Amino acid sequence: MHDIIETMALDLGVYHFANEALDDYQSRVIYSGLASWIKAITMDQSVSFFSSDAGVSRRYVHERCKEILLTLLKMYPESKSWFIGDGRNYVEETVGLIRNRLLKHGDLLNKGFSTNIVLSYVNTKQITSEFETVYGIILSNDIEYDGVAAIRKINNPFSNSYEEVNFVDPLTWLSDYLCNLTWFSSVVSKSSKIEYFDPFVKLKNNNSVWKTSLPNVVEDICLAKVPLGNHNFEFYLYKPKIDLWHKIDPFFVTQGYHIRIKNALRVAVNNIIEVKVEKYASHVKLQLNELLPEEINVLLESYAWPCRYIKDRYRWVMTPFIWRYLTNYIENVGVRITEITHG
Repeated sequence: MHDIIETMALDLGVYHFANEALDDYQSRVIYSGLASWIKAITMDQSVSFFSSDAGVSRRYVHERCKEILLTLLKMYPESKSWFIGDGRNYVEETVGLIRNRLLKHGDLLNKGFSTNIVLSYVNTKQITSEFETVYGIILSNDIEYDGVAAIRKINNPFSNSYEEVNFVDPLTWLSDYLCNLTWFSSVVSKSSKIEYFDPFVKLKNNNSVWKTSLPNVVEDICLAKVPLGNHNFEFYLYKPKIDLWHKIDPFFVTQGYHIRIKNALRVAVNNIIEVKVEKYASHVKLQLNELLPEEINVLLESYAWPCRYIKDRYRWVMTPFIWRYLTNYIENVGVRITEITHG
């Protein structure tokens, strides 16, 4: 009997990386396979954008995928730890995590009051001169899965009107962002436990560079935070020379604007945070010291596979052409990529 993992891998276009541990390979195949099954399960009911009953419920997706995942992990128990990670309700968490990544990626769409989900309409987005992302298609002979994303090679790239993304360097982004802000004389209580980001401190990440005293000012501003409890913070920009404050909108915090600001300030003093990349002929491994802005996190969650376990957001593995696609996006948010090439 032909191994089911190999059959799945062939259907998904997922191949075994050189010198990759078997359980890691199996886990990647199951992970991408679940993405395709979730997409297929949304077709179990008639999908009509003119019907209030369109799509399927999130609970329905969970119940259908639950048996699939449990069956596969029973057949391949060595992959169980990759999906459990540090969670107890690993089946529900696994299905929910992949479903949410498909929603962020755009291959699934919310319907109604976000209670139902539907498969995207069929469309494509060209991401490089040679490849395009395909939405709304589950499987095809010319499609391969990279993470949860379906990718297709363009047969005649010269026939497409592909335009390179125009990236803005971190300091220009910061300058443009500051120009549109409104400043106030008093938005932070004097009793608040304010901490200030010090871009001069040379550490591998940005999490240990906060001080209770005002650091040297860069670009005429300081980034500050005030604890709210449960590891949540409000973030502010402060102009100490004129004693004005701006509270960063909570939505922009969820999008990682405070991370962009931290990285830009470090760029300004030539203390750039680094990310490590190991390049192999068949794949690329990326190691982060801290999370990147949400736009980049979504790209990684869409086009790459987690390394150690399914909820690992700091270590990723991907195909070489996906890495070439992501490189400029990652560098654009103010980090320096350190590459090590293996034969």
